[in-house]
Amino acid sequence: MVRDNPPLSLDKTMTPRRNLRSWNGVYAARAASLGTFLICEVEALNTTSPPKLTAKHLTTIFGRVPGTQSPPRITREQYERLRRKLVPR
Repeated sequence: MVRDNPPLSLDKTMTPRRNLRSWNGVYAARAASLGTFLICEVEALNTTSPPKLTAKHLTTIFGRVPGTQSPPRITREQYERLRRKLVPR
């Protein structure tokens, strides 16, 4: 939740709610209860032709296709293998 950064309209979300105030309230409550905010650095950004990451790649790296809605913790080795696949050097 960022001050002066209003929520997107409901047509730009994946919510069954019909009320933007209610939907935003859910996120505000979640942000207040978690108390953790992660800041990340971009290692590579390619929005025009990003590298493909298939189920086979994920299975090779993680042993399975991990969930993405609430991703699990990964090891440093898994992170490095994923980075090597996605960030050409």
